[in-house]
Amino acid sequence: MYKKILVATDGSKIAEKGIIAGAKLAKGLNAELFIVTVTSAIPSYTIDIQPEYAGTASAFEDTNADIAKEAKNILEQGCAIAKQYYDNVKAIHAENPIAAQGIIDSANEYGAEIIIIASHGRTGLTRMLLGSQAQEILNLSQLPVLVVK
Repeated sequence: MYKKILVATDGSKIAEKGIIAGAKLAKGLNAELFIVTVTSAIPSYTIDIQPEYAGTASAFEDTNADIAKEAKNILEQGCAIAKQYYDNVKAIHAENPIAAQGIIDSANEYGAEIIIIASHGRTGLTRMLLGSQAQEILNLSQLPVLVVK
């Protein structure tokens, strides 16, 4: 069935459910499991615009290094969770200002055949204010999407 499965994580507790579901599915299918987290780098031109980044000449590089470090931590935790259930796990750090698009682009780049994402299940005003990456992926992806609650 599926030979390559991609699971998205933001490091949250709810995302762990998606990782576990993905690892169990990958194990049952003997598939490769990719865990992706998406970050958005801060462009250098924001230093000129936003005073909080103007403290030092390297402020923007430092901020982006912090973002990359956090992504690494999220991926290490995600892989550790997945490896409790299955060993064939690879980490992907994608950079994209739109998380859903970064997830879809990663799935396409690595040849994933299904995307798994956890959802908070928000509705109404909360969903409108906070958005839904799961819904965005459902709307944009050409691949099957498994939403875990």
